[in-house]
Amino acid sequence: MNLNRKLGLGVYYRNRDLFDTGSEELRFMEQYSYTKQKLDIKYGHRFRAEQRLLDTKTIYTQRYKFAVNSLLLNSKNTDNRKTYLTPFMLYSFCKNDPSLFGN
Repeated sequence: MNLNRKLGLGVYYRNRDLFDTGSEELRFMEQYSYTKQKLDIKYGHRFRAEQRLLDTKTIYTQRYKFAVNSLLLNSKNTDNRKTYLTPFMLYSFCKNDPSLFGN
């Protein structure tokens, strides 16, 4: 990959028995992000897939995030502080099942 494209993988383990809230969970995450900059505006796209393995079910989730990062103010001070504005939209696609989120 290069500076504009990134690939990420992750594994997350959670032992819920310590908190008396349920079973153990094993989560796998895959992520691809792409950014492009024109003048002082940076555009970013992120695609993420997750697989959550629980005792009784497996949950698949896909997410897409679009972000725009704009440099609003470049201070001429010696500390070189900058102010950014970063609006974003996040879409999550998952099966609509009330039992996935508890009672």
